[in-house]
Amino acid sequence: MAIFPSRDLGKIRHFMGMKVDYNCYTQTLKISMPDYLKQLAIRFGLNKAAPKRNPISATHGLKRGPRVTDPAALSFYATAMGALLWPALTVCPEIAFTVSLLSSANHFFTKSHLNSIKHLIVFLANSADDGITYNGRRKFIKYTFADANWGSDYDGERKSQSGYVVMLAGGAIAWALKRQHSVALSTKEAKFYAVAEAIVATLTTQQNL
Repeated sequence: MAIFPSRDLGKIRHFMGMKVDYNCYTQTLKISMPDYLKQLAIRFGLNKAAPKRNPISATHGLKRGPRVTDPAALSFYATAMGALLWPALTVCPEIAFTVSLLSSANHFFTKSHLNSIKHLIVFLANSADDGITYNGRRKFIKYTFADANWGSDYDGERKSQSGYVVMLAGGAIAWALKRQHSVALSTKEAKFYAVAEAIVATLTTQQNL
């Protein structure tokens, strides 16, 4: 502040669509996206839809279809996925799998994919106030969870999905879910790849802290 002209605006409350809540008495910090997610449902005409309890149906069975050539349909799908990617990267790690699965069909989506997008938007609107809470009273210990879904590629390549989440102070600070580059020949091999990716993420966050 001594080098460049600036002024102190106090504690941050909103940033890039995120809401930041401090509680000095409970020593907690919460980040969420209530306004963004509720407006997202209104934008797609889903604000009055029946609530959903999960990001995706357990029986979704999503498979890519033939290449979509309709410009309007492609634009709608790209717009929806772009709107969902931001919360998946910032405050909603629970939708990482669903967003990853849907984004893999950007030009090959079917009616089932469109229904799953609507399902996800309704779920987010109904859980818009959840977010991630960090508790300053908890031990400052970082730990990581990792797992893999062996052969979960529904489109014939049989590639597994890797996922991890790095936790600190009771909340997630880093997470990712993506399809593995190699075809694992067993569950153990798929999990080995997932753990390797999680170790890299853990060491990276350790250097940043």
